[in-house]
Amino acid sequence: MRLAHGAAGVGVGFLLACGGSLAQVPVRSVVATFDKPQGVCAGESVNLKVVAHTTAGEQLEVGIFDDISWSDFQVTPQVGSFNMGIWTLPEDPMALWSLDAAHLDVLPIHHAQLKSSLRLPIRWDCPILKSWRGRDGWDGSDGITELLGDDGRPGEDGEDGDDLSLKVHAEMQRTPYGLDLAVVQVTAGAQMSTYAYDPKATNLRIDAYGGDGGDGGDGADAQRDSIRDAGDGGDGGNGGNGGRVIYEEDLDESFLPYAHTLVVSRRSGSGGKAGKAGRGGRGERLFDSDGLGGRPGQPGITPAN
Repeated sequence: MRLAHGAAGVGVGFLLACGGSLAQVPVRSVVATFDKPQGVCAGESVNLKVVAHTTAGEQLEVGIFDDISWSDFQVTPQVGSFNMGIWTLPEDPMALWSLDAAHLDVLPIHHAQLKSSLRLPIRWDCPILKSWRGRDGWDGSDGITELLGDDGRPGEDGEDGDDLSLKVHAEMQRTPYGLDLAVVQVTAGAQMSTYAYDPKATNLRIDAYGGDGGDGGDGADAQRDSIRDAGDGGDGGNGGNGGRVIYEEDLDESFLPYAHTLVVSRRSGSGGKAGKAGRGGRGERLFDSDGLGGRPGQPGITPAN
């Protein structure tokens, strides 16, 4: 336990007596501040600092060397979530749409008369970067080495990567307090996400990728044989094809002057690697001339991206 200015005497006695709680400590004031007083955008977080000033002139900060703890305070955010000194705003801009600022109430449980309320401006000028990609294909299984003299089994082909279907709708909307914002809805499969930003100050970048194809399995080696001709090595499996990006865009007329602020990057998935060829077996007949060696398997095909 620590006192912010090394104070001793009654302050230490109070804290020791109540196990670090403010229950029995005479508090003159409580000061709460944010580390980002200029405000934050949707989905971002701020750190809350709370300092209790006692009548003895001590400063006790929450969480610093366990002067006092968050259990001494009831912290209630207007929106979003609060946990152990961190306030996180919701990612959904519609939850903040009607607010030019959000409020946070800080109530010292044992000194309710010192309750305070903080104001955090909501910003819409942060750059937004979001990524979507199709599911990658599974790799093919490797072949299995068979009995003496038999051919090695081929590797399995890699699975194709999934296509990514992306639909984007953008328009301008005005908040209840008169700010014009770009509102963009992105639908990927059955999931829809909404983003909002000030197109005069920032932009939205979307990276869309098809799923990568799975790698082909390796062909199995053939074993050597002392009785008969050796088997052939197994062929490697083919790599799976990369998935495509299927993109559809619907821009409202109101958004057209700001269309340059919506940046979409699309790339098909990479083809999976070809499986390696298995090695041919070595023939060694005991009672006759040497057996014929098996041929190596054929490598799989890596599809073009």
